Amino acid sequence: MEKDLKVKRVVFQGVKKMTAPSISVYINLEDSDVSPNWINLDTLSLYWCRTGTSASTLVPMPRRVYNQWIDELWVAETPYANGQKVSSYHTPADSVQRAKVLKVSLDSGTLSDVIDLTAFDDETHSSTDAEVFGTPASDNTSWIKAIPTGGSLGSETLSVPSPGWCTFNTSNSVAPGIANELNGDSRYVYDTLIPDVGQEIYFALAHLIPYDASAGWHTIVLTVRYKWTE
Repeated sequence: MEKDLKVKRVVFQGVKKMTAPSISVYINLEDSDVSPNWINLDTLSLYWCRTGTSASTLVPMPRRVYNQWIDELWVAETPYANGQKVSSYHTPADSVQRAKVLKVSLDSGTLSDVIDLTAFDDETHSSTDAEVFGTPASDNTSWIKAIPTGGSLGSETLSVPSPGWCTFNTSNSVAPGIANELNGDSRYVYDTLIPDVGQEIYFALAHLIPYDASAGWHTIVLTVRYKWTE
């Protein structure tokens, strides 16, 4: 049986109904923190998949009898077309890690609090009932993990994750600067940095497929949340 996990385009969610700041979310195609190649995710989707995926062909990740990290991350249109490999993505088991995988940039306006990154079932942002948010094999923790890795605020500050920066069952109390599962309002990641216009926050990502995963497509919504005042 085979399984592939697809992530819908990132949703930019504000918490108040008033004039909002403008943010953009990017993924780094290049395997480099020094010379990243950012692509805007506004109209694109992320796809976690198996080695062998190409620009035109999405290769599902097989389910095995043990937990495993998903091989690769690609960005493409929906339905899958014109795929591009996210080479900055490395599984936590890899010896090489990158800080600049996902980037949130403040394009205009002023934020009143930190930016956080989480995930939900859909764009209503009201539930995390999908299987991706936990099965017994992952100790009922979300299969999607993340860690804040610094930002570009005046001078750039990077914190490259160490190999093994998260585990299959990583689940922490919400706190700045640490790895955590992405699971709605209860588990998410954030940094203490609050960007001004033109500044950026970075994150690294991971995705596991446990041995008890059901076969088929899974779709979730990565969500960037931010606050502002009038």
